Amino acid sequence: MLTGCQRPTAAAWCPAAPSTGSRRQQQHVGAPEARAVPRQCRSRRTFTLAAAAPGDGGAAGSAAPVAPPTPASTARKFVFAVDGKPENEQALLWASTNLFSKGDKVYLAHCLSDPRTPSTAVGSSSAATQWSPARDEQRYAKEYFLRLEHESSAMLQGRYVPLLQFKGIAHEELLLRLKVHRSAAGIAEAICSKASDLGADAVIIGSLGAGVLADFGSVARWASENSKVPALLLPPSCMDPQSAAQLAAPALVVAGADNLESLRDAFEWALQKMARPGDEVYVLHAEQLASEDDAVESRKRLVQEVFSWQQHSSAAAAPAVNIVCDVIFGTSVPDESMAEPEGESGAGALLCNMAADLSPRAVVLSHHGASMMRELMWGHLTMHCTKFCTRPLVVLEPRHVGKPQASGSGSQFGSQME
Repeated sequence: MLTGCQRPTAAAWCPAAPSTGSRRQQQHVGAPEARAVPRQCRSRRTFTLAAAAPGDGGAAGSAAPVAPPTPASTARKFVFAVDGKPENEQALLWASTNLFSKGDKVYLAHCLSDPRTPSTAVGSSSAATQWSPARDEQRYAKEYFLRLEHESSAMLQGRYVPLLQFKGIAHEELLLRLKVHRSAAGIAEAICSKASDLGADAVIIGSLGAGVLADFGSVARWASENSKVPALLLPPSCMDPQSAAQLAAPALVVAGADNLESLRDAFEWALQKMARPGDEVYVLHAEQLASEDDAVESRKRLVQEVFSWQQHSSAAAAPAVNIVCDVIFGTSVPDESMAEPEGESGAGALLCNMAADLSPRAVVLSHHGASMMRELMWGHLTMHCTKFCTRPLVVLEPRHVGKPQASGSGSQFGSQME
């Protein structure tokens, strides 16, 4: 059950307080005790929408008790991509402060490449032509790589390892030889493939630019789109020397687009890999709604679903987090929010603005889907978040949770459209 202040769960509705630029209505998932009187949320300038617990028909206490699940192991493995830049050190400092805990293991992955190989902005280790030096140069190349490995290991020991040792976090060096053209795709594939072989929970990559994927030719983009393990992308705000050592707000944002099944996967992954006891977990669901009555019913359904997810979660932190639910009104066509961070009409802009206000530890976004219709209806949400989100972002796809890529929709409207 939930801890912290008790929140109402009896069916009731209060109109939202006046606001500018946001149509969201907020609600809290509370303890099973019913309460017919709505109350104002102290932490945010909105009113709560309460709904009955699933299966109770509006009466509290009639639902059958749920047996507590067995907590999952809290030990995690992360692969941190090292490029040797000063900003990269600040990214590791942020991760050590806000993400890593004792019992975790961090692999410091650094790619080594022969400077004689051609440099290109495209290609990957599975597609690019491999560099094959002349036979009489192979001995020199072997000696060169041994010297390069020694220098890279000294760099890691002098600049990165002390940050982890200070926090008491287990670590290991990964020096990966790049045998293909020097490219962002080749580097990303080498790191992500190694992370997959190790069974890592996530690969962490820092990015430069306005948002997490501002540089579209970067390692971050390839990892986000192709990695077999979730890629946690750190924006420049996490690499600022003035804020890298500061604690992020004890909060997580879990968002999805018109698909409750994928939202549940993202919710469970966030509880397993990112949540800590006492966190506020904001569960946001973007939907296309025709009226306010539909919005009320959608919120009630979301509260009931999330309440059930939390009760059946095997995450150790599940009973000790507070859940806040929101429904975001989405648009079905791309608009100006795809190109400008200040776009007002898109669900992606609302999500990014909320993440910027909350300053959560991470934003976990479930992928919009693989079908052409899903891409048309909700692809702009994922695109906007990956371009303009100013908080650490994970785009969670079905392959990251051991499921085949699904194109189905979670709402009746989406099912009819497909």
